[in-house]
Amino acid sequence: MEAFHHFAEHRPARTMEFIWFGSEEKGLVGSQNYVKSHEGEMSSHVFNLNVDLAGQLLGGNVLGVTADPTVCAELKNLMEENQLGVTIKNQVWASDSNTFAWKGVPALTLNRDGFGMHTRHDTVEYISPRALEEGAKTLCTAAAWVANEPELSFEREIPEDMKRELEKYFA
Repeated sequence: MEAFHHFAEHRPARTMEFIWFGSEEKGLVGSQNYVKSHEGEMSSHVFNLNVDLAGQLLGGNVLGVTADPTVCAELKNLMEENQLGVTIKNQVWASDSNTFAWKGVPALTLNRDGFGMHTRHDTVEYISPRALEEGAKTLCTAAAWVANEPELSFEREIPEDMKRELEKYFA
């Protein structure tokens, strides 16, 4: 919601959609349904930014980037310029961003590599306002870059090795 509020006040140059998916843990059901229902629009999607886990008290923010490595290099520079501590991994991420990458849309997942992920400890008591704020700043910084650059510095394609790995999820 913080990203929505940010971009409501700071209108981006490109159109943005804010979408909430359900049933990720049951096999990316929500994002697969969205992509199937909007198949004709996929060619106009420039980038997908996904939030999987955010705000855990312990741990750090991770950007899992399913795209050409040049995207990671750009994001690394952007995060450093904005003094946002984040780990960037160029890989297929087991999250809703996969569905978009499978359809050829470069994608990123914001994750938190801390304690309690998908365990009985994954409860509101372990959510940190500071960590949520850092995650929101990280996401908004990446989204503003994609939404406002006059010309994107990366190709809208998924590397072949990642395409093969994505096929495992959707074959």
